[in-house]
Amino acid sequence: MRLPEAVEYVIVHIMQSGGQAYLVGGALRDRMLGRTASDYDIATSFPPEKIEEIFQKEKTYLAGKRFGTVTVAAGGLSMEITTFRKESGYSDNRHPDEVAFVSDLESDLSRRDFTINAMAYNPFVDTGLIDPFHGKDDLRKRIIRTVGVPRERFQEDPLRMLRGIRFAAQLDFELEEETRKAISECRAWLRRVSRERLREELVRLLLSPRPDKGLLLLQETGILPILLYVGNDAETATDREADRDRDKDKEMVTETDMDKETAAAILSGKEAQIIKNVPEDQDTRLAALLTLLWPSAREKQLKNMLWNLRLDKKAIAHTLDLIKGYSRFCSMNITPYSMRKLLGAMNIPDMKRILHWYNTVWNAYENKDMEKKHSEAIRLLHAIWKKKDPVFPSDLAVNGTDIQSAGIGTDNGRLVGEALHLAYEWVLKDPEKNDRDFLIKELKKKYGIPEKEK
Repeated sequence: MRLPEAVEYVIVHIMQSGGQAYLVGGALRDRMLGRTASDYDIATSFPPEKIEEIFQKEKTYLAGKRFGTVTVAAGGLSMEITTFRKESGYSDNRHPDEVAFVSDLESDLSRRDFTINAMAYNPFVDTGLIDPFHGKDDLRKRIIRTVGVPRERFQEDPLRMLRGIRFAAQLDFELEEETRKAISECRAWLRRVSRERLREELVRLLLSPRPDKGLLLLQETGILPILLYVGNDAETATDREADRDRDKDKEMVTETDMDKETAAAILSGKEAQIIKNVPEDQDTRLAALLTLLWPSAREKQLKNMLWNLRLDKKAIAHTLDLIKGYSRFCSMNITPYSMRKLLGAMNIPDMKRILHWYNTVWNAYENKDMEKKHSEAIRLLHAIWKKKDPVFPSDLAVNGTDIQSAGIGTDNGRLVGEALHLAYEWVLKDPEKNDRDFLIKELKKKYGIPEKEK
């Protein structure tokens, strides 16, 4: 297996200085699977000070030095070079209380999460691949298995449970039975993990090639309600805003936080397939997931749920807009006016997302009425785009200044907005009316403003 020149350069230079060096982790796993690798990690017998010395002519970053990691930039790649180490004690269920540098590679590999991530490779030594935990066999069998006892690995860092399911979704692998069983039994430990870390893994799972597999595993192991919960109905996202950054790494989800409806929601295999086939972006897949699980949920509940995932305000607002837009499309009659109005309330990219989403749903359920509605919507949209119909408020031929110049709202600013909205409705119903003189004349009639004598 040939490695990138920059990786071989680093390995060779360490070896020429008398040390050991191996490619480890996800990059090795992905290259063995024929996948594109991005982040390259090197494990070495040398301490970080020696790595600094060897690569003093290269650009190095020392933020992780106290944990034995020096990042070296060479040949267009940024590589983390970490000294062989063992870890012990995980009082915060994430970081080791103690890190000890060791001289043998196998001890270093034994601290890793899954067998497929616990291999090492050096193309310049006879042994080549070092695989003490049979990760290569598990790659061949397409299995996710922990290194050693699953409960011990998950107790060290509970997020590994979610990572294991995410790997299954990314690689289209299966969870080994003991690993799956331990995840189900230990899932409550995920409540010790910060919501930010949980969100990151959930989003990566949703954007993986098999989000359907990942979501069903989350459901089968009982993790899904821990990730998606409404919280106290009397509590709003705004109420908690001041607490967002306080103790964020210590936050725990308790059983009392979990809405009964949330815990009882079931995602079917067909519904999981819908998530796989909607547009591949975070907000759309979250919107589709929440709509499938809780079709009658109130906006405040959905907002709380998204807030509990620690999404930023922009992502929350966009996800809610997609849910509202989709719901509106599902319930409305398809007419030129309704399509112009919905497009004006959304935007072109989001309209495309909603139609793609709707198309995915009718395909899943083979619903002929939905298919007909989708086809008609597409036909009308093409006609609207071709004729360049005015659909956005900014397309109006009049603005607030024009309204006031016509004598409307000079003493009551509220009437300006009201008049603009009225003109917008006229134009949505008949785009030919988007003419400044016509709209001003009709608005004057509406508000009883006499025409000036010529």
